[in-house]
Amino acid sequence: MTPAVCATPGCDSPAVAVVTTTPARISIRTDRLTNPRTAAAWADWLRCWTCTSAAVDQHLTTTPTTTEETRPR
Repeated sequence: MTPAVCATPGCDSPAVAVVTTTPARISIRTDRLTNPRTAAAWADWLRCWTCTSAAVDQHLTTTPTTTEETRPR
């Protein structure tokens, strides 16, 4: 079996997680990536640890938090 590869353009490192984001949340799954069917189903969202960290960092810096300044009035 060929190991799953990170889907980030230019990164061909082994994938270790599935990372999906929405404006409200980020989801990281690390289970069953050794199953070829699971890896194929999530191919667009496969990430290596470096790209997973980058996705989390980007999500945290671009998503506003709910504080007194951003809470709807």
